[in-house]
Order: sequence, then structure tokens, then C-alpha cells
Amino acid sequence: MKEYLAQLNRLNNTEEYKINMQIELAYEIQNRIAHQKLVANKVLKKLELLDRYCIVAGGAPRDWYLGNIAKDIDVYLHYPLLIKSQQRENLLNELGLNVQSRHDNWKQVTEIYQTNRFITQLYNSNIRGEKVQIMFVSEPTFTSVVNTFPISISKAWYKREEIGLTPEFETSVKHKILWKTEDSYLEDNKYLTKIREKFSDYIYVPKEVGVEFMGRK
Repeated sequence: MKEYLAQLNRLNNTEEYKINMQIELAYEIQNRIAHQKLVANKVLKKLELLDRYCIVAGGAPRDWYLGNIAKDIDVYLHYPLLIKSQQRENLLNELGLNVQSRHDNWKQVTEIYQTNRFITQLYNSNIRGEKVQIMFVSEPTFTSVVNTFPISISKAWYKREEIGLTPEFETSVKHKILWKTEDSYLEDNKYLTKIREKFSDYIYVPKEVGVEFMGRK
């Protein structure tokens, strides 16, 4: 009996340890997400001096909504003045956004950014330990960013401390399905492949099926 009670006590201690570790991990994730949002708020506040409609969009809002830490924070703004990339970099630095590098050779950026015809310049920064990518777009953000994202699960944005969701995103999460939303992207596009692998528990469906699911109550 004593040996049985000792084993039971060890098992309880092990289970309690696992639960405590899970709680601690959950707190760490929530704290990191909160930190990333604070960084996003700081960057957006500064960039609103250039474009009141600047937004964080794509992966970060999606991951935050799903309770995950974002790999980086993509910020989009439209600044129509025709100035050279170095001048834009200087402008960002004057705002305290600590530009570390920029992409002058567009062929060197990832495929997702190459395919988006509205992105004109990309600057890499690090704000309080968070990787931030600042992208200038050639048209206002409300017409050239979220609606150009090529897959349903990425169609989300963040502004004024709130996450905005499109019907495509909400349908994806509700039914655990993905679909390609932009015909200009090939099926073997590296970004599409990456997202499908990331959400391997979601079913990839044809566009017409995704649209049909969106129409359901």
C-alpha cells in the first residue's frame, strides 16, 4: 500500500508539474503577444505622421488572433511623395524606427512581396527586440494590402489596438479550410506552400468552395 501511495504521489507531482509548465508557457505566450502589440502600436503611431491609414497586416494579426506569437510584424503605409529609397530610410530613422537594412534589389525579397505589385519598398527594423518590416505601397492601404493577400487565412489586420477580420479569414477559422484568393499566384507559390504547411490541419479547397462556405449562415 505504501509503495502504491508513493507511486500515486509521484504521478500527481508529475501531472502537477506538467500543468504548471503549461500555465507558465501560456503566460509567456500571452506576455510576448502583448509585447508585440505594444511594439506595433508604437510603430503605427509614428508612421501615422506619414499615413493615417497605415496598418499591420497578414501574419502578425492572424497569429495574435489564434493565440500565437508572430514571427515578425509587417507594417504597410502609403506615402505618395516621390523620394528616393535612401530619403525614405532617413525619414524612418528620424521617426526613431531604427532601419537596419532595405531592399533595393527587389529580386532578393521573398516571393510574397515580389508578387504584390503594390509594394514599392521594404525596410527591415528591430524595435524592442521584435523584427519589424515596414513596407511602402503605391496605393492607399485600404485598397492595396489585405485584399491582395493570396490566401484566406492571412486576410487580417491590426489598427488602434484591434484586430480586423475579413469574411475569408473568419470562414477559414470557423471551418478549418484554406483557399487561394488571388488568381495571380500560382499553386506552387512558395508563400502559399508555406501557409498550407503551417496550417496542415486545415483542408485546402478550391476558391469556389471557400466562397460557398462564406455564404453560409
